[in-house]
Amino acid sequence: MRANAELIKSLYQNYRIASGYIDERFSKPLGRVQHKIQVGSINNAIRRYQIDNILEVACGPARLASDVKGFKKGIAIDTSDQMLEIARRRVRNPDKWRFVNADAFNLKLNSRLQLIYSFRFIRHFKTTDRMRLYKAFHGLLDNHGILIFDALHYEKIAFIRNIENRGQEKIYDKIYLDKKALENEIYTAGYEILELKGVIHHFYAQAVISRISNKLKIDMIGIRAIYSIERIPLGRPLEWIVICRKR
Repeated sequence: MRANAELIKSLYQNYRIASGYIDERFSKPLGRVQHKIQVGSINNAIRRYQIDNILEVACGPARLASDVKGFKKGIAIDTSDQMLEIARRRVRNPDKWRFVNADAFNLKLNSRLQLIYSFRFIRHFKTTDRMRLYKAFHGLLDNHGILIFDALHYEKIAFIRNIENRGQEKIYDKIYLDKKALENEIYTAGYEILELKGVIHHFYAQAVISRISNKLKIDMIGIRAIYSIERIPLGRPLEWIVICRKR
């Protein structure tokens, strides 16, 4: 397996992968629910903490940036020119965004930020590189700045992961088997947790509903069913949305 950073970068440099990313990952009911919850968490934090300036790391084709609102100025970085090209076309408020080809590990900015968020990125790196990213973000945030990202909790059974990654090289995912391990990592990196929001508590049932409703072209019914099941406070979440603050 190639080094993670090199592998992730090479996958997303491919224009076909870049242009099909949203359709592949987030067009079906379950993906649409995940997207809405992620965007809602970012927008709620912007509103709650009165955020003016933001940074999205590994923005891809502006899946999130196109729906994030309430801020004044945003920077979105990615190492894929193909992703950035799509992102510039997709955002609804291009006057607020500056898109930059940059490496998250070596990013230098002229001013401090109030909020940094990144989804489906930090989790792909092993401990040493995750700590490097936390440190880099820590240096970019102003005092008590906010960091938001996702952390996987649920290890999908092998054949599901193989279906999802068919035709691609395997990318590492960090799985936190208990909340304490995640909390300790974040504290060690120099942050305090404000919220750990569990997302998708009944993955296999919700995935079946998503697949069937999509095949039958009744996506909205599937979305409502997935939300209804999500309200049942049982089961292990597929992932957490981590909202933490620089110490």
